[in-house]
Amino acid sequence: MRNIVGYLQNENSEKLIIKTILENLLYYQGINTNQKVEDFSGTLYNYFVHECVMNNQYICLSTHEYNGVLNLYKELIYNLRALSIDDILYEDVKTIVKNHRKKLIEIISSKDDESDKKIIIPCSEYSADLQMKILRIDTNSITDPIIDIGCGKDAKLVKLLEKLHKNVYGIDQYYNKQANILFDNWFDFYFAPHTWGTVISHMAFTNHFRRSITFKTDEFDKYISKYREILASLKINGEFVYCPRIPEIEETLITSGYEITCYSNIDGNSMMDTVHVRKVRI
Repeated sequence: MRNIVGYLQNENSEKLIIKTILENLLYYQGINTNQKVEDFSGTLYNYFVHECVMNNQYICLSTHEYNGVLNLYKELIYNLRALSIDDILYEDVKTIVKNHRKKLIEIISSKDDESDKKIIIPCSEYSADLQMKILRIDTNSITDPIIDIGCGKDAKLVKLLEKLHKNVYGIDQYYNKQANILFDNWFDFYFAPHTWGTVISHMAFTNHFRRSITFKTDEFDKYISKYREILASLKINGEFVYCPRIPEIEETLITSGYEITCYSNIDGNSMMDTVHVRKVRI
């Protein structure tokens, strides 16, 4: 996260932001309802999170921290709205911007991880069709309710399944106004027992789990616990469908009450297999 912190501390980027705000102050003055504030702060929040994820796709903020960042953007808008359009001073905007950036830095500066410098894995939001193909999802047999962990800002797979009249939800760190897209951290979300027909995660939950195993991070035990919780949340014949796989964990956590099927995606690289874990009995 050092690149993001560096950007927030950079005087030239600060001057550019101040200049942009001064040129568009009338626009901020027009954000005059709570709904407009909610919508625009969500847009700014998503842009910020996107930049963080592009810098380090493994950043993991708690739900409290997500909401903290979103509230900072709401505060920014309210502070800019409170300025008098007839008596606007450069220093007034500069103070608001500096305080806003300082608070953002306080939230994200602790998220830098030395292990992230050792690996570079591109982060992308894949098309719904590609996800369906990789995950081997059969729309005729998939069981709902369905939840997609790490569904992405555009929730492409969720929207496709929704069009097919499936009862489907998504979880992600991006702000989304859709009622079935949950603005949450997968560690904070509770997967209640015997609830889900299908739990999906494409290059998200187990990708982060894989990294935690590789670098022995402090979150390893949290991933173990959450993986167990997800399995317990399946209904009978429900499935946890994901990629990449985590064989050393699958061998120890999947009990006799589950069946596991792996599908090869890359010849000679079983780690990138797609896994279907089906609950056959309690």
